[in-house]
Amino acid sequence: MPAQFIPDENTSTIKVPFWEDARADYAPGYATRKSAEQIQSEIATLVGRLGGQAVVFTQGIYGAGDNKRYGYQVSFNFLGRPAMMQVAALPMRREAPGKKKSALIHALYTIAEQLRVQIVARVMSPGYEPLVQFMLVPGTDKTVGELVLISNGVPNLNPSLPSGDVVYGEIVEE
Repeated sequence: MPAQFIPDENTSTIKVPFWEDARADYAPGYATRKSAEQIQSEIATLVGRLGGQAVVFTQGIYGAGDNKRYGYQVSFNFLGRPAMMQVAALPMRREAPGKKKSALIHALYTIAEQLRVQIVARVMSPGYEPLVQFMLVPGTDKTVGELVLISNGVPNLNPSLPSGDVVYGEIVEE
């Protein structure tokens, strides 16, 4: 009989570090010398390689007060539908313009790296479409990935079809 596995405490919890504590081991790319414009161009190219198009970057804020983090919404089209990726920069203990700029560049760097890995995953896993999770579900402001987590199921991407477990078909005996 196999022994029961007991995980160490907090091994599944991800602690978001402050920008001031960023290190290469858990914040790769934090010291990149690329500009925001260079990385945005890379992201648009990578999204295009995965079948997306018309990439738009919107800078904004996630959270408020002590939980405020700057970031981006990266909107694009995939399979003729709107899609969106979101990224929040590491929080800052004390905000300064140079720190904010660097944190935002790092956030973009993170998206570019995620997309690079997704291209490899698509090559290695036939049939895998990494951008599907970012498609916006009609009638909501949520992505497919978000609604899967919230509703414990795959959302209806075609609102003209009935919802629920309805299957229409015809049985033909031969």
